[in-house]
Amino acid sequence: MRSRFLLLATLILLTAAVLRLYDLHEYPPGPHYDEAVYLIVSRNIAFGGARFFPMVEAYQGREVLYMYLNAPFLQWIHDDIFTLHMVSAFCNLITVAATIALGRLMFRGRRGWIIGLTMGVLIALSFPQIWLARQAFRAVTLPFMQSIALVFLWRGLTAKRRDWLWLIIGGFLAGATVYTYNSSRLFPLWLGIAGLALLIVDRAHWRLRLRQGVIFFGVLILIAAPMAIYAMQRPDIFFGRLSEVTQADQSVTLWESILLHARMFFIEGDPYLRYNIPLRPYFTLPEGLLMLIGIGVALGRLVRRGNPMERVAYLLALLSPLMVIPSVISVGGLPPSHMRSLGMIPLIFVLVAVGAEWVIERIIRLFDPTRLPHPHSLRSSPPLPWERGLGGEAVIAVIAVLLIGGVLVGQTYFAWAARTDVFYETDADLSAAARWLVAHHTDEIAVSYTHLTLPTNREV
Repeated sequence: MRSRFLLLATLILLTAAVLRLYDLHEYPPGPHYDEAVYLIVSRNIAFGGARFFPMVEAYQGREVLYMYLNAPFLQWIHDDIFTLHMVSAFCNLITVAATIALGRLMFRGRRGWIIGLTMGVLIALSFPQIWLARQAFRAVTLPFMQSIALVFLWRGLTAKRRDWLWLIIGGFLAGATVYTYNSSRLFPLWLGIAGLALLIVDRAHWRLRLRQGVIFFGVLILIAAPMAIYAMQRPDIFFGRLSEVTQADQSVTLWESILLHARMFFIEGDPYLRYNIPLRPYFTLPEGLLMLIGIGVALGRLVRRGNPMERVAYLLALLSPLMVIPSVISVGGLPPSHMRSLGMIPLIFVLVAVGAEWVIERIIRLFDPTRLPHPHSLRSSPPLPWERGLGGEAVIAVIAVLLIGGVLVGQTYFAWAARTDVFYETDADLSAAARWLVAHHTDEIAVSYTHLTLPTNREV
């Protein structure tokens, strides 16, 4: 089972890499204004000695972690927007890997194998995640940090030895999440709710859980403290962008925004061409139906007696749709926004995977209910012939889904990226003009057309 899991996880990551790296130098066509901003700030850090912390106050205020990740790669690889695209792509690939590991850690036995792999397939083939991975937006670091922080947290909570080390690293990563994107501000609160829930459902080990909580949240608070202090000292910057997009008289009412976000999951999504195929929902219809099944299953397993860690996993998954609150209250920011809803990643994929696991178990039981072990079975005896066949069938099924899904979502993305209106929406025409000016540089042209240039090359 372990070898099959590693094989399938590797195939998922290879598929994700192809979808995120293929033709990256051509698509997306930009850079857009925001991407140019991140390149300017990253250059200031890499070459100008700037040390912004905890936010860049210019450009409406920007969290700094993404720019600090970019800076060394601009020095080591190449001073160009393509380097930022590479950083984004590999951040997202790590997110895919961490999502697989998180699903495996959250649930025991065969259930963990199935949910982990399903989460990996879902996020690898997710159009919004592929889109994000190929852009130079700081938002890519939010699911990246949340996923690896949750992996270290879960590993620490279940470790037999040196749990404190895993928890310290997890607390550091969770605290650093607040330096990624403004939607990250709910993440510590959600972790706090999960921590209280674990104390309640695992009362038999309350001393252990209390000690683990003190370690994890102590480090988290220490790392996040500079941002909290900054929020009190400079609320105009910290809440500046939020105040702009929460003006109710600019777009829709709060109730209308709630309804739009309820539809966003698998009915009608982000309307903004720059961020999405207009109105394409976050999930496809089959994924959305699995999410609804997953909500029902998670609710049932949450209230039922069982493994405390799994019950908390179901709770966090059930809370994940509420992580779109930063987008919901942004009534003046063209709701629903896939970008501002990124706080739900990766936990929203747990709900879809739980629904898929439930369906898979029902299908298996239809074929041979007498030989199917319990989902939590950890037996070490050799598998039955029927179980070996199931393993082979699982490999074939995952490969088929990756091939078919990869081709379809790849065609969907590149059809969007090649659109003429996307070319102009992302200011690719100005970028092309800037490259032409560099290639045909003269003093006269440089003086006459400086206002047309974009920061895609330091010579401009």
